[in-house]
Amino acid sequence: MNVPEGVFKWPQYQDLLLQAREASIFGAPLYGTFMGADEVAADGFMPIYTRIVAFILIILMTTTTFLTQRQLIVKNSAPDNPMVKQQKIMLYVFPLMFAIGGINFPIGVLIYWFTTNLWSMGQQFYVIRNSPQPGTPAFEAKEARKAAKARAKAPAIESIEDPDAVSENTTPRVQPKKASRSKRKNKQ
Repeated sequence: MNVPEGVFKWPQYQDLLLQAREASIFGAPLYGTFMGADEVAADGFMPIYTRIVAFILIILMTTTTFLTQRQLIVKNSAPDNPMVKQQKIMLYVFPLMFAIGGINFPIGVLIYWFTTNLWSMGQQFYVIRNSPQPGTPAFEAKEARKAAKARAKAPAIESIEDPDAVSENTTPRVQPKKASRSKRKNKQ
């Protein structure tokens, strides 16, 4: 079908496209920004709601960015790693840059960034807890958990001081001997 350039191909989706412009959260449009809040009044939205929602989302996005980076540095970085110092600088610089630049991000982007950071934090928590890098605090914590679990499963021998004494007093286990197929059938 020949459709002129710039014309929307599927007219049945035009209503959906127009509804996207009207999408809002807590009275603020998803396309609104902190700095451009006055522009949303033309579409019937309150600029103050846009500023409040954008400000809260900027704080949440910045906080989750900081916590996500901190989680990696504190728990999953070896202390002797030369890159840790640079990562610690970035730990504070990037969230600050995002907080300053966040005033120009649309609310929809801030929501996306915040939820993605939450998801990443959960994934990192799981991965760091279950597969930490050797030589990191997370690895030591995992080894301590494994040791505690092994101690809990091991039988308690409290009254005997010498563990070799236990094996001397018990009778050895007798290994079964292989019987031919015909002998096994006769026993049944």
